[in-house]
Amino acid sequence: MGHFQTDWTEGYKESFEKAVGLCENHGSALEIGCFEGRSTIFFAEKFDHVDVIDTFKGSPEIINSGYNCEELYETFHKNTLKLSNKITPHVGMSHNVMCGMVSQGRMFDFVYVDGSHTAIDCATDTLLSIGMLNKGGVILIDDYLNWMELTPGSRTHDAVDFIIHALHGSNIVLQYVGTQVAFKKA
Repeated sequence: MGHFQTDWTEGYKESFEKAVGLCENHGSALEIGCFEGRSTIFFAEKFDHVDVIDTFKGSPEIINSGYNCEELYETFHKNTLKLSNKITPHVGMSHNVMCGMVSQGRMFDFVYVDGSHTAIDCATDTLLSIGMLNKGGVILIDDYLNWMELTPGSRTHDAVDFIIHALHGSNIVLQYVGTQVAFKKA
């Protein structure tokens, strides 16, 4: 079914289903960090359209694992070809692409944040996403409990803790916390 060398998605399908089920509409989704496209396929089967953002250069943890990232975009394209009419890839750093989307007034029913795993990038991606989230929409952040061995203050976990506290009492309501964290816009 595709040219996948990894499968991180299978272990998260229950969380994906739960988060997608929280969405009041299933028109548009944004995926930040799509790698080989396995999760993109899942979201494209659930939403009318999915925009994806990735550098397609691989993250440090991927590169350090020995994965050959030279043909990552081509691999993504091959893997998602059957649903390509529902998928728009954007190549670049997420914050740059998202700033353009904000200026265009783009809005989404669902956002999956799984790009860079540094605290500052995760926080930036999430906060930009909030501004583009439709009422009743959901943001799902990955890797909350992963890479805990990294320096405190630099992990996805630290960004999410900050966001949980910063959003407390707002119209962005925490739905659940686990390896992934979901928020819904009331």
